[in-house]
Amino acid sequence: MRNRATAAAIAGVVAVLIVGGCSAEPVVHSEMDGPMSLSMGNSGSISIRAPRNLPTTHEWSGTFGTFIPCMTTDDGPARVTGLEFADTTGPEPVSAVAYARTFDPATDTPIGSMRGKATDLDIGSTQLREGTEGLDVSATCSDDLGFEGPLTDEILISLTADERGAHVGDVTVTYLLADGSEHAVRTSWDFYLCGSEAPEELC
Repeated sequence: MRNRATAAAIAGVVAVLIVGGCSAEPVVHSEMDGPMSLSMGNSGSISIRAPRNLPTTHEWSGTFGTFIPCMTTDDGPARVTGLEFADTTGPEPVSAVAYARTFDPATDTPIGSMRGKATDLDIGSTQLREGTEGLDVSATCSDDLGFEGPLTDEILISLTADERGAHVGDVTVTYLLADGSEHAVRTSWDFYLCGSEAPEELC
């Protein structure tokens, strides 16, 4: 079992919590309880099964999406400053990388969960970049997938696992409002790549 320092280092792959000129801790809130939402709902668990006949020494990847940032108030626009996992218990991912995807909802849809890294997937007419920092959020949340507008931004998380599987939870996205205040929206979701240490009931 790897130690806590290793877990912290892995979580740090996608964690950027230091914003120039800001020293106060961000105001953390849950979905729909603050200025920005990720359109994920209250809580849940999502898992991706490993490919069949996977050698025990082989690594594999899976991608989770449908994080659609949008504004619940008139305090926008917001600018995303980072992403971290507040829960890194269980099997640690070999790697965890966040991406910002921009797509046209008239021709493409959000990604729920898929095997493979985001960069390797056939995900339609999409603009994709590594990292979430600098993503500007001005779309208003609605009942239609949590957004309105011709182009939609989505945050993706790609995990890579070994034979033990992988888990991250409580995805937390930090952001700045126009008035300079820093906030963080935290989801109560767990994301698993199945393996020997992943929950049997999910795999």
